[in-house]
Amino acid sequence: MIETTISHIAVGLYAGEPTIAVVIRANGERPRAGARFHLAGRDWQVRGVGNSRPYDENPDEAAESGLVALIVDDAEGLLEQQQALAGQTLQIHPAQQLL
Repeated sequence: MIETTISHIAVGLYAGEPTIAVVIRANGERPRAGARFHLAGRDWQVRGVGNSRPYDENPDEAAESGLVALIVDDAEGLLEQQQALAGQTLQIHPAQQLL
C-alpha cells in the first residue's frame, strides 16, 4: 500500500484523449495501472499513470516534480470537489489487494 497526499485534480491528455486525473505526490513510490483507491465515496481503479506538472514547468522536469497523475475513468464529478480533495491523504492499494 502507498499512502500519499492528493495535490489536485487535473484535466489533461492521456494517450491523446482528454482525461481527468487525481494528481498525487509520489513520495518515492509510483503506483501502477490496476492499483485501487477509495475517494469521494467510491472505489477507483487506476487505468494509467503519468507525470504531471504545473503549467509553468518545463516538460523535461515533470518527472522531477514528484507529481504523478492517476488516470481514472468517469471522474468528471471529482472536478467539482477538487478544492475539498486537495491535501487529503490517499491510500493506494496494488491491483491484487482488496480495499
